Amino acid sequence: MPPKSTSPKGRAYLKREEGEVLRAYRDVVGVWTIGCGLTAASGVVKPKAGMVISREEADRLLSLALERNYEPAVRRAMPLASQCEFDGAVSFHWNTGAIGKASWVSAWAK
Repeated sequence: MPPKSTSPKGRAYLKREEGEVLRAYRDVVGVWTIGCGLTAASGVVKPKAGMVISREEADRLLSLALERNYEPAVRRAMPLASQCEFDGAVSFHWNTGAIGKASWVSAWAK
């Protein structure tokens, strides 16, 4: 049965790759960011100057972003993915937002 959500290993990988920053900061293009790379565009938090969150809140926001924005798109694009394929695709989509346009997805499906 295909995975329904990102595994603990997949989540840990995302956290390692993105970092988990508990104080809001401006990213390289000046966008306010917090947690595991979450910006206002995530729809789950609106980081602003001086904002600080706990690790628990960072984890909750990560879960919300995955559930709302990333996992559904990956499930649609790769309905028969194994857990490790799903986790990798979620990481790709997290970083690019392009799971629906990625040429490798159609190659994977063959």
